[in-house]
Amino acid sequence: MDFEYKKEEETMGTTLIAVETKEGIVVATDSRTSQGSYISSRSTNKISPISDHIVGLRSGIASQSQAIFDIVKYYAEAHSMLDEEPILVYNVAQYTRKFAYNYRDQMTFSIIVAGYDEEKFGQIYAVTIGGYSIRQKIYITGSGSTFLYGYMDKNFKEGMSNEEAVELVTNAVCLAKRRDAMSGGCINLAIIDKNGTIHKTIRPDMPDHPKI
Repeated sequence: MDFEYKKEEETMGTTLIAVETKEGIVVATDSRTSQGSYISSRSTNKISPISDHIVGLRSGIASQSQAIFDIVKYYAEAHSMLDEEPILVYNVAQYTRKFAYNYRDQMTFSIIVAGYDEEKFGQIYAVTIGGYSIRQKIYITGSGSTFLYGYMDKNFKEGMSNEEAVELVTNAVCLAKRRDAMSGGCINLAIIDKNGTIHKTIRPDMPDHPKI
């Protein structure tokens, strides 16, 4: 007897967080990727570098969201070469928004574009699947975000330092991992300011992983 198995697409049921600080931007994600109820990876990096000062955070169907940022990164590099100066965060958000709109009927994702430039300093843009983008001081999305609205409303303050924001977002991702079955694994961080981007991974067995 032959059995047919439907292979489910890899998805990133996710916790994505971006916070604007007085120095720039701090972002954090979990690292779990799943296919239905099967956890296919515990160490997926959902922070995609676009330039030295800009990153994209992705959730939804993994292959689709990765393809979007691969294309956006290409356009960003071409833009910077033609203009002979770093691309603005706003322009990257617009490239992403247009791509999301053009393929809105074929893709499932949630995206954040975050970064720093000398014109508007630290910026966060939420990009929806319908091709809409809006700048936010703080933005959370993904399956784990529903557990975090109260925590972030209570603890986020405008003008936080990078260090304060790192503590806030790592605690938030840890809380989401405890409550959301689709979030888990490590905590991936990116700290973005005028000097560039610092990436960091906090494993559950590391001493600086939150214990809450």
